[in-house]
Amino acid sequence: MQAWTHEKRNWKDQHGLTTLGTRLREQRRITQARIQRESCRQLLCRPQGGLNDNLCQIQKSIIHALRFNRQLIIDTNRSGLRDHFDHYFDTINSFANIKTRLTEQHIQELNGRTCHPSSFTGKLNNYELTYAPEICNFVHSDSGERPCITPHDPPETLLLHDQCGGGQGVQALVYFRFQPRIANEIIARLSLLPKRYKAVHIRHVDVPFDYIEFLATIKPLLNDLNVLVCTDDYRVLRDARQILSDSTIHHVANVPDTQGQKLHDNPGITSQATNIGSLCDLIALANAQTIFFPSSASVYPSGFSRLAIDLSNRNDLLRQLLGKKNWDLLQYHQ
Repeated sequence: MQAWTHEKRNWKDQHGLTTLGTRLREQRRITQARIQRESCRQLLCRPQGGLNDNLCQIQKSIIHALRFNRQLIIDTNRSGLRDHFDHYFDTINSFANIKTRLTEQHIQELNGRTCHPSSFTGKLNNYELTYAPEICNFVHSDSGERPCITPHDPPETLLLHDQCGGGQGVQALVYFRFQPRIANEIIARLSLLPKRYKAVHIRHVDVPFDYIEFLATIKPLLNDLNVLVCTDDYRVLRDARQILSDSTIHHVANVPDTQGQKLHDNPGITSQATNIGSLCDLIALANAQTIFFPSSASVYPSGFSRLAIDLSNRNDLLRQLLGKKNWDLLQYHQ
């Protein structure tokens, strides 16, 4: 079992020409979102999967909504976070065409509109999806229609996007910041960490592998150091304390015993507490000196690992998400 590592970039490396080009494109889209007037045509985004998948699907929806002048409605209550998106995030500006909550009244209004795909017309609160292995995504359980963004915008008033899939979820974060109570909770937990620490991220419950071997592999690199362990499996944290016995182990999320069930996008398990824990893990990973994560033929870096790595290279986004005051407190602590 091999270990991949990521070192947090310094200020100079975070401001190279490639990065500046990316930020210019981001700012153009933000400006476009700010000046667009409210549209009477909607794109309903209901992302599936974990946090990175959620953000990736939201980013795809933002780009489509901006291009075709649709109002984007983000609904993570049915899947993904299993809670309202605006419990955790707020937009950085008053974007007329980006709404972060879908109310029951709004559902009834949208049910009266023409919808693409047609199988979902008038059924936004009671449709069923089935995972189709051949496309690695979801389709309508009866019709087989796939609720997703199309290359060419359909004529229907409402476009439904209810899919999973990863990529660079960090790109969606440029439009958002944490709600103040979420940012305060993250800072409160991170303030308990030492000034300098290494971090280990292990996703195990739904992607099982020999994490014991992985921890043994990285043990010599972590002896006598402060180590943050982030995981979706309470057994990993328990065993890490034993295997990395020469290190001081820290954690910022309380991982419940899920009896082998996945922690994310799982009704009955996914909760506001687990979501906040995941956000705390994300910011703590992004703030670490080095991130260790497993790599093998059967285990690939999780979307959450990639999100943390991408965010670790964007101090500007960390500051935006947390707010200037909280960011300054974090830097002072370090």
